[in-house]
Parts: sequence; C-alpha cells; structure tokens
Amino acid sequence: VCMPAYNAQKVISRSIDSILRQTFQNFTFVITDDCSSDDTVDTILGFNDPRILLYQNAENLGAASTRNNMMRFCIEQGYKYMAVMDADDYAYPRRLEKQIDILERDQTIAVCGSSMKIERNNSIWRGPISPAEIKAECVFGNPIPTSTATIRLRIMDLYNLEWDTNYVPCADYHLWYVMFFEKKLRARCTGDVDMIYTYSPEGISRGSGITRQEEKDSQVKQVLLKHFGISATESEAYHFMRVALSRSTSAADAQGFFKLASALKKNNNDTVVDQTELERHLSIRVKNYLDKVTNLDDRLKDQLIQNLTTDSRYNRAEAILRRVKEQFLDTYFPSLSYRLLC
Repeated sequence: VCMPAYNAQKVISRSIDSILRQTFQNFTFVITDDCSSDDTVDTILGFNDPRILLYQNAENLGAASTRNNMMRFCIEQGYKYMAVMDADDYAYPRRLEKQIDILERDQTIAVCGSSMKIERNNSIWRGPISPAEIKAECVFGNPIPTSTATIRLRIMDLYNLEWDTNYVPCADYHLWYVMFFEKKLRARCTGDVDMIYTYSPEGISRGSGITRQEEKDSQVKQVLLKHFGISATESEAYHFMRVALSRSTSAADAQGFFKLASALKKNNNDTVVDQTELERHLSIRVKNYLDKVTNLDDRLKDQLIQNLTTDSRYNRAEAILRRVKEQFLDTYFPSLSYRLLC
C-alpha cells in the first residue's frame, strides 16, 4: 500500500488507521513524506506498526513523481500489487480484500478500482464495473479514481508504465488511457463503495488549480480521440471535456461537444471500444447537459437528442413537445419568430 503525504497532519491519522484495520492484513505500508512543513512526519511516527515504512523525499516532487518512486521500489522488492492511497482519504475495511480477490481470480485484469463516497456532500460516485464499461467511461472521464486503485505490478513493469508528470493533475486519467487504449489492458471495479473521498480545498485540482485540471483533461481527450481517427482542436476538446465531465451549463459548449460526440458515434468500431457501452455513456452525458443548460438553440438541442441519445422514451417525449409547440405557434402566432418565442 503506497501513500504519498504532503502537509497532511490534520487528516492522515484517519487514512493510516483505515489501512491498518483492513481485513486483508498481509501487506507492507509505504508512506513517503513529500517535504511537509507541518507535523505530518511526527503523526506517522506515532503509529507503532512494523508494516509501516516511512521515507522522506529530499525535495518536493509532487504526488505523481512520488508514486512512481514508490512503484519502482515495490517492483524491485518483488511485490505483486500496489494499492494506491491518498493521505486524506479513507478505505473501508474490505477494500484490499475485495480488490486482491478480483486480481487473483482473473490474471488478465491489470488494475482494480471501486466506487466511493464523496464526504463533502455524502453523495456516491458509482464507478463502472466491467472492462467494457470502464474503457467506454474513459472516453469521457476518469473511470478509476487514483486512491481506489490496486495495480498489478508485473504489468506496470512489463510495459514500463508510470504516472506521466506532464499531465498533472490528470496523470491518473492519462495512465488509464495508456493502459486501456494504447496497451489494450483490462480493468475491473468491485462495484461496491470501498472508499471515502475527502475534498481538500488545497488540492491541485481545486480552486485556481481547476483551470490547469481542465486544460490537462482536454489534452488527454485530444490524444484519446486519435484512437478513433478523430482530430480535435484544443478548443473542441475543451468544449467536449466540459460536457463530458458534467461541468457545463453553457450553450457555448454544445457545438464543439456535438461535433466530436457525433464523430465518436459514427466511428462504430468495436475493436477500439464497445460501441453499445460508448453510446450508453454518451447518452447519459447528453441528458445531464440538457438538464443543466437553459439557453440552447432548439435546432441544436434537437440534434443532440436525435443523434446522441439512446433512450427512445426520452426521444419520444421531446418529439411530442416539439410538435405541440410548433402546432401552437403555427396556429396562434404564425407571424412571430419561432426562436424568439422559444
């Protein structure tokens, strides 16, 4: 179990304790302090457990580089798996047991993740479960949050895989893209909520860091779309990202998203990703977007519904509303602007 830690004094005790209380007990717990300026190290030293190995970086490297160093250590020491853990998150007692059981039973699985509870608002993030679902979800967003992942180290060593620091704070998302699309590796999730994710205002993808997070996420999507033969500009990838991550309430994102999403659907190549799963995940994004945006041009809205949604009931309902509205306008207000009235 590998945990990078930086200025985590206030939260790390709970995280460490959640690992030490796992039902699966046969592990080494590697914790690396990344030059903290608070009492993180003293807090770690307060745990008297022989499984804990504490290391300290000579300089601040960041979480991605620190994980890479810990992974190389684990490979050199001959460990089979690396369970990633963040210093502010909490693992439910059976997290390791469930994930290792899946990895032991299916040697083709390179990484196993879980669903998680978002502590800030008590919501549940439900992760995709099967390899096909996970790969399809990867087109739109990160399918396996880093601190829910347990990775097969033989695979990481064989393919020389690591977290690419050029994509921080989306290095995990980029790693999954490389594994699932470039190397054609498989992943699975437990289907259970095995983690609690703690929101940290100081996190690198929070506050002012959100701009960099969206920039890097867009870059991953540009590279990923090339596997479908789709060339996306930086602007198009940005608009696609905003809708794909359910962050957009703006009509300005619709055209760029529609262009790339339509190209994805037309690709229809099951050798890249399961097309049925792709269209299902795409339909979910469109519906989420239409629920949030209020000033979308009716013609573009119709295109999104008709071309990118798979729920026939949703299409029928929208079609009925359009016909009623058009008949009302034609009957009572034939001389007025259709768009203005809408």
